[in-house]
Amino acid sequence: APVLNACMHESWRMDPPVAGGFRKAIKEINQKGYSFEKGTQFFYSITLVTTDKSLYKNHGKFDMRRFLPKDHPLYQADTDSNIDPLQGRMNYPIFGGGTHMCLGKSFAQLELRVLAAQISKHYRIEVR
Repeated sequence: APVLNACMHESWRMDPPVAGGFRKAIKEINQKGYSFEKGTQFFYSITLVTTDKSLYKNHGKFDMRRFLPKDHPLYQADTDSNIDPLQGRMNYPIFGGGTHMCLGKSFAQLELRVLAAQISKHYRIEVR
């Protein structure tokens, strides 16, 4: 179901379920000339990342092709974001990543697939 997966990832990219989150430094951090004490709280914005023009061409347009596998017949190189949404890292942080990955990620994916299946029973869907 690569088209369904691509549609899910693009939907979440355009309208993330949450706008961001917080992290707390567990030790002192020195990054690019800036210092942060242990215990400093950071806010990260999912919305800013998923609308970044340097990561996503035509970021305001829904284009599920940006998440299709390269071997898919609908794949077009000019729409490829070169971002793997399954990694869940800095360029696609919808469900977080690593040890902080959202526990509900699999449920959310299943829920959206079931919804798509129910919709497809009642409507004709075309991909152009």
